[in-house]
Amino acid sequence: MGVPALAALESMCLQLMSDLRQIRRTIGFAAGIHDFLRERVTLARAEEEIKRRLHQRAERFLELARTQIYNQLANPYLRLLKFAGCEYADLCNHVRQHGLEPTLERLAREGVYLTADEYKGKRDVVRGGESFRIVSRNFAEKDGARAVPMQSSVTSNAPARNMMTLDRIRVKAFEEAIFL
Repeated sequence: MGVPALAALESMCLQLMSDLRQIRRTIGFAAGIHDFLRERVTLARAEEEIKRRLHQRAERFLELARTQIYNQLANPYLRLLKFAGCEYADLCNHVRQHGLEPTLERLAREGVYLTADEYKGKRDVVRGGESFRIVSRNFAEKDGARAVPMQSSVTSNAPARNMMTLDRIRVKAFEEAIFL
């Protein structure tokens, strides 16, 4: 088999894997939509849920950091955290000793942040001697089994695609119930 044939086969394999991931997400989303649509959002329920989520904010942040940053080698925040010398145990200890906001402020002072242009891949991320550029797949959600593809609204930039989980849609419903 020649090099062009191998390249074509590899391309077909990558497309198939992408299609299978999309099918998995769609099936997962469909499986969760029944319970999601059955849940009624009332003002009292929205207030209760937002209070509960605020109370659990630090622990939810640590879980998000563990699953979506420290367990994802391509995540740019992992590079920034490593550059700042912050391992997951360090992050947990600092959050539990000092609180979430002081931890985030310290991380930002140590260079663990992204500007809008860095996040969009328009400008290199430069921290000390480290330099890299972000591509959209760096932030691809890895557990999108109950997610639906979304696209940003039209701006001066190209639309950005991302995945919106049922949990995030549920939280948005609570937020909008309070707002309205």
